[in-house]
Amino acid sequence: MAEQGAGDPMAQAHPTEPAGGPPPPDPGAQPTPIAQFRASHGDRQLVADRLREALDEGRLTLDEYDDRVKVAYAATTYDDLNTLLHDIPTQTGVRYRSCGRSGPASSRSTSRSG
Repeated sequence: MAEQGAGDPMAQAHPTEPAGGPPPPDPGAQPTPIAQFRASHGDRQLVADRLREALDEGRLTLDEYDDRVKVAYAATTYDDLNTLLHDIPTQTGVRYRSCGRSGPASSRSTSRSG
């Protein structure tokens, strides 16, 4: 009598190490929170622009601005960027980004003047 699985290639393959690619997603895994999504160049620039506005408004000192801009350009996630804006009033940027929107957040105001 032959051993069970001896000729079965699936029995020999390790399920977490498929050949030629990353492991398949875990169907029971929780979705990644938006704060952990990876930031784009546009997202980093948006935060850097808001930090510049905060400097111009007197909300940040030059040293604080310099430190935060360095962190902004090195940021990898929305959470990294949002931390830089936690004490600055903002109505745009990744802080208020909605789930269904794709692409970098817009820094343009939607209010009309006149």
